[in-house]
Amino acid sequence: MGGGAMDAAEMGGGAMDGGAVGAAEMDGGAETQQGPGVGSDAAVSAATLAGLEGMGMGLLARWCGDPGPRTALALVQSADAPVCAEVTSERWRVWKQQVAVGDVVARTARALASADARALLPCDVGYPDRLADDPRAPAVLIRRGRGAGPGHGEATVAIIGTRRASQVGKEVAAELGAELAGRGITVLSGMARGIDAAAHRGALGVAPTLTIGVIGCGPDQVYPPEHRVLWGQVSAGGGLLGEWPPGVAPNAWRFPARNRLLATLADVVVVVESARSGGSMHTVREAIDRSRPVLAVPGSVRSRVAEGTNLLISEGCDPCVDVTDVLCALSRQASSCEPVRPAARRRPHADARQNSLPGVAEITDRASTDGSTVEDTPTDPVEAAVLAAAGWQSVSLERIADALERSEVQATLLEVAGAVGRLCERGALVERAGWYEQTGRGQ
Repeated sequence: MGGGAMDAAEMGGGAMDGGAVGAAEMDGGAETQQGPGVGSDAAVSAATLAGLEGMGMGLLARWCGDPGPRTALALVQSADAPVCAEVTSERWRVWKQQVAVGDVVARTARALASADARALLPCDVGYPDRLADDPRAPAVLIRRGRGAGPGHGEATVAIIGTRRASQVGKEVAAELGAELAGRGITVLSGMARGIDAAAHRGALGVAPTLTIGVIGCGPDQVYPPEHRVLWGQVSAGGGLLGEWPPGVAPNAWRFPARNRLLATLADVVVVVESARSGGSMHTVREAIDRSRPVLAVPGSVRSRVAEGTNLLISEGCDPCVDVTDVLCALSRQASSCEPVRPAARRRPHADARQNSLPGVAEITDRASTDGSTVEDTPTDPVEAAVLAAAGWQSVSLERIADALERSEVQATLLEVAGAVGRLCERGALVERAGWYEQTGRGQ
């Protein structure tokens, strides 16, 4: 997740200059006339302010508190010069251009309706209590879809991790998402590539209404673009939550801001795979600041995508080796929840990825033609040697062949290639651009 400095408009601490505004207006209440499903007039006005180029969250929160979003928007439209010291004249000029054309609030309302989204203030029904109680609560929340969660008392788990996830990491995230959703626990993640997408998909396959995406852009800005179908599925299920109205692009600085929402909404945060730095570790810091338990899935010491999770464990975070660890962190007994019926599965070798979870997708006992099942351990010595040579890293066919040459298994390159092909067909290996990686299943 990208970082970067936030705009100066967010950083200042001042309110509007004296004399510009009277007493704070009392916003809220009646629905906007432009569309009863998109939020109150005050909420849509706040969403309009949030969409101004370079509007920082700190300044937006102050303006929504005093003088209130409708009065603040009217001042932007009417005042020739900035009404607070932290906004530059150039920024003010841009804002005035943005609000000068037509009824800007009605335009925001139409954009929200088109995106099947609504704007919510902290006092509104549908604004989660756990967000409203946070010291850095969003001044306005944009909710896409008809979902209403997470509600008061509903257990939530954020499953997060790197966009450059391994195959095993994605399977771990998918299985955790499925097993948690199957127990009535809401799965939160950030809709990103890799671990996030896998966690959402795992939950969608079991209980579509029990996964919520927390986004760092407008609800109509599908990001990444290849997740258009996933966005539609999550929107139709638990919904999407964010701080910005339609049209706001996924700028890099918005993702660290988004991460605090994930940490605030979650009862427990689980990091599946992560480097030592990046968006996942930023979410971890936000979670720790809010006294949320953080769990990490242990990984191979040779894997770069496990450096962050292994570091978290070494620094005192509890390891997560299966869903029971998450349930314990939620202070629940596994027996008190109706369990998902997991398919038969095999754990990867302990010295490669210690106690990691296998995947959800297509994890079934493979029946042979005579009705028997495939054994967990390959009976073909070449296949077994190939898996041992592949280990738990991405390796080339040449490296596998070289490793077999140094082993006691005698096999030609053609035999090695045949074994690799059979393992790929069974799902024990996956191939990407000529590189092979073990999955821990289909063996």
